[in-house]
Amino acid sequence: MLAADLMNKASRYWPKTCVPPVPKCLSPLSISDPLLQERQKHEQPYIREVVEKQSHRTVIIPWQIDPPVGKIGLEHLLKNTDLSIAKA
Repeated sequence: MLAADLMNKASRYWPKTCVPPVPKCLSPLSISDPLLQERQKHEQPYIREVVEKQSHRTVIIPWQIDPPVGKIGLEHLLKNTDLSIAKA
């Protein structure tokens, strides 16, 4: 239900034609720490719910050490990150 609540709130900011982001995801990352791997497994159902039930296309944004702030931050994110677009 958490993912649905977030998407309902996000829909105020992203029109239906846009691709809503799922930020701070560990899923696209290669992780060796057992605690973070557990968190990675735990987020899968929520991501799946967003992709399958809330939005037909969703951008999965991996966790960043430094948040992408401003135009330069977003350009850096786009150049250096493999942003995957999940489709239902």
